[in-house]
Amino acid sequence: MIMNSRLRKDQVRPTIVLLSDFGVDSFYVGAMKAAILRVTPDAVLVDLTHGIRPFAFEEASFVLARVLGLFAPGTVCLAVVDPGVGGKRDNLIFECEGRYIVAPDNGLVSDIADSFEIGPVHSINDDDVAKIRGHGSAGRTFLGRDVLGPAAGFLVGGGRPGDIGVRISEYKTFVPPRADIGTDHIRGVGRYVDSFGNIFTNISLSDLRSVFGDAPLAEIRGTVNTNIGIDGIDEFFAEGVKDALMLILNSWGIVEISVNQGRAIDRFPGMTAAAIELALTRRKPTRS
Repeated sequence: MIMNSRLRKDQVRPTIVLLSDFGVDSFYVGAMKAAILRVTPDAVLVDLTHGIRPFAFEEASFVLARVLGLFAPGTVCLAVVDPGVGGKRDNLIFECEGRYIVAPDNGLVSDIADSFEIGPVHSINDDDVAKIRGHGSAGRTFLGRDVLGPAAGFLVGGGRPGDIGVRISEYKTFVPPRADIGTDHIRGVGRYVDSFGNIFTNISLSDLRSVFGDAPLAEIRGTVNTNIGIDGIDEFFAEGVKDALMLILNSWGIVEISVNQGRAIDRFPGMTAAAIELALTRRKPTRS
């Protein structure tokens, strides 16, 4: 017999999604979790990733925007990727379609603002957080432990943003790189490299359809960094030749540069995702 596993609303455990550049083996992750649990001991902590490239808040923005819609309303997303830690910038609470995002004011929500509606935004008051923080440590180098983490714990425990912050009307954003859509071409760039070395670009399925219509993916040709040609876009890795560069329309509806059983980013030594360019055109028919 199949049991109905749906929980009543009052049975759903409070969930915090964690994203950072701390590193997967860093004790900072555990310390931040401890600070959260001192505020709300029954919080469910989901490690989205702690492998964002150090200080790369643009990558964090891209990743968080991909997964935000997977989490139910009521979820708190705690994103700590902050090259300006300890400086004058604010720490913010964003309301976003029934969820909260707790993050530094450095543009980390820019990709989210492209796909979701950002509601009220509050700037966190450090003195108010100190009143609910469960530990006595404090400083200006680990705000994930001392400010952002406790704030997330407070929210997921039922607290309101206005109890620990003041509402603001302006916050920092950047313009995420857009694919260049032409009548017969698309030009895009890399946005993120996953742990397998796959390079996510900013070219989406909707971009493909806007230029190439219903043409088979096999009829599209890619050129990477102006000199590496790849024929066709595949739908899964086994369609590619082992160890060869390939293009895939992945499960996020995004074109990625990959290598079947290899690491695509290793083919571009010293480059980050943003340094990778991809141009797509229609393949020219071969002469018989």
